[in-house]
Amino acid sequence: MEAHALTAMLTYPSLTFPYLVLLLSGGHALLAMARGLEDFIVLGTALDASPGEVLDKLARRLKLSRLGDVRLSSVSGGRAVELLAAEHKANSPLFELPLPRSQSRDCDFSFSGIQLNFERLVSRLEDELVDVDSGSHSILPVDCLATLCASLQSALTLLVCRRVQRAFEFLRSNGSADFPWPTALVVSGGVAANSVIRAGLSEVAQHFGLPLLAPPARLCTDNGVMIAWNGLLLKRANRRVTWDISSVDFEPKAPFGIDCRALVRNAEIRIEALKINSVP
Repeated sequence: MEAHALTAMLTYPSLTFPYLVLLLSGGHALLAMARGLEDFIVLGTALDASPGEVLDKLARRLKLSRLGDVRLSSVSGGRAVELLAAEHKANSPLFELPLPRSQSRDCDFSFSGIQLNFERLVSRLEDELVDVDSGSHSILPVDCLATLCASLQSALTLLVCRRVQRAFEFLRSNGSADFPWPTALVVSGGVAANSVIRAGLSEVAQHFGLPLLAPPARLCTDNGVMIAWNGLLLKRANRRVTWDISSVDFEPKAPFGIDCRALVRNAEIRIEALKINSVP
């Protein structure tokens, strides 16, 4: 998580602490304030499934890899959803997917609610549109699949944008030295490579007068470059550097930063959701 949070400093050398960082990946959803090396304040995290996990499962539910399109069969579920969503006709309305925990005044994420609502929608559409004589392995029409993917992508974007908006409002209302105003919004992780999600987050950042900084897609997923960069930053600062491998403890799930989610929740910040123009 530290490596993901610091990758942007490799591709944007002028980036300085503190900054707000959003990590969206196959295993995590995390919203934190990066105040310095090894100094992170956690404002929100996933309460259930990760966004990447949900996208992969729903891509399989839609049977996208079996459409005969080589673009969709050779990429991750999230990327397949993005590619097919791009084929959605602009004049065709999206399916409405209720956003989970929309009344909760915190920065935590729940993606399993979107997954459940989406699966119910797909099952209903299959009952309506799929020829029952074609067997259990039939697939919805491509135009319907494109609309479904665009609807899913839009719901995820709105969910993430509203949590980030609340984080900014919390920081603005707090105004203490412990929660300084950020210099930028940084996004990282495989799911954060999605162009629609990035565009939505860019709108949120611009609303608060800040840039959106995102590493290139090749550095968004887990990679050795970000680990090496994290190590280099620590070495430059004379932190946690050892050449004795046997002295390094292994932790399958090491804690990340200081958990301040309760402070955000107790602040009960009400927001008026921004209109995200990049979402159809």
